[in-house]
Amino acid sequence: MPPRKKSSPLQELLTSEAQDAKLLAALLVSPADQVIASYVIGGLDKATAETPLVTTQRIFSHAESRAQLAQLQESVFYDLDGRRLICRTLMLPSLDATTPHLLIVMTTAEQTYRRSVNKLIRAIENATGSF
Repeated sequence: MPPRKKSSPLQELLTSEAQDAKLLAALLVSPADQVIASYVIGGLDKATAETPLVTTQRIFSHAESRAQLAQLQESVFYDLDGRRLICRTLMLPSLDATTPHLLIVMTTAEQTYRRSVNKLIRAIENATGSF
């Protein structure tokens, strides 16, 4: 059996917090469009599971969209199946002091999310020393 890849502390944190909050998916992306940590609930179809990454790539491929999102602090999108995609920017100076990271969370349309997302952001900031 090949050795198991060791996950990062941010990966473990994101997975734990996303599971506790019963999120469908969560993705933390660096300003350089690199996935730092991701979580997808089991049983989600491939196209739906890839939605946060596709959305991130669209945002980061357009500097204007990224700048607008940073000003808004939060954007919420709905898909045709009633799921909600929440995009939040967060500054993590210990990782990149000049450009915001992007956190994308997917929930059902009826699920409350603000408290869970705020808790997740605080946990990420605490873990990276960026509070």
